[in-house]
Amino acid sequence: MTYRRIVMIVSLTTLLLSACSAKTFDINETEVNEVKISYFTDFGSINGDDLRSFHKEEDIKGLVAAINTAKPIDGDVDMPAGDYNVLVNFADDTSKGFHLWISEDDSVATIMKLEDTATAYKLTKSATNRIRSILFD
Repeated sequence: MTYRRIVMIVSLTTLLLSACSAKTFDINETEVNEVKISYFTDFGSINGDDLRSFHKEEDIKGLVAAINTAKPIDGDVDMPAGDYNVLVNFADDTSKGFHLWISEDDSVATIMKLEDTATAYKLTKSATNRIRSILFD
C-alpha cells in the first residue's frame, strides 16, 4: 500500500469516528450550577413552577451526561404534549431549555430543544435509566 493511501484511510477513519462520537448538545457539567424540572405546559416555553431543582454536583453531572447522549431522530417530528421541562442554568447566567418525554416504564426518553420543536432527540437506554433514577427515586 502506498503512503498516500494509508494516510487517506487513517484520515477517513478518524473523521468517521469523530463524527460518530460527537455530542449533540455538548453541555459541560462543570459550567452548570442548577437544573430545574417542571411539568410541561406548552411547546416553546418553560413552566415557572419548579417540580424539582438540582444543585448537587452528582445530580447535575448525571442529568447533563444523560442529555449529552441524545441523538437526533430523522425527519420532522409531530410530538404529543411533553411530560417535563428541563432548564439547565449555567454559571454565566445563561440557560438552555428542553422538553422531556419520559415514563416510568422501560421505553427510552425523548428530548427536544425549547427553541426547535421540529427536531427531537432519543436518549440512550442507560441515559434514560439515569434520569429515571434521579427523577423518580
